[in-house]
Amino acid sequence: MKMPAAADNHAGISDITPASQLATVANYAAFRWKLRPLRRITDGLTPGQFVAYSLMLASSETEPGGEAVYRGGYADLGRLTGLSKRGIQNVIGELQEKLAIRLHTAPGHHRTQTSAYVVPKPEAVLETWYERGWRFAFGKSKRLTDGGTVALSATQEFT
Repeated sequence: MKMPAAADNHAGISDITPASQLATVANYAAFRWKLRPLRRITDGLTPGQFVAYSLMLASSETEPGGEAVYRGGYADLGRLTGLSKRGIQNVIGELQEKLAIRLHTAPGHHRTQTSAYVVPKPEAVLETWYERGWRFAFGKSKRLTDGGTVALSATQEFT
């Protein structure tokens, strides 16, 4: 009885490239996500982040130093955007990570004490991104990168 052709090749099995080198998460992620250059602020923010950012900028007051400061809590932003409190909390955290806003005054323990955020103009946000070396956005959440760290960032998302 003749053995199948696949069984005849057991001697050459060490010549086969391991599957771990063929299909790594980093290779898949880099292939799947296209790097998008940061030319406008909308290139680096998700639609929800951009809505919250633009409404905060439009509702902000100009401080004597020239900074635009938005004063309001999660409930105020929820009414402006239509997002839930948890959704607003997520968006505010993401905007702070992307340096699109920063905390000016932390909320106090009294009901009348609300948070205040510095909301820079879109050009200033882009300038900050460029200073940090961020030139591209990738993925559904529009993670910001210099282009060389996509594989590292992508593998962290799956672990």
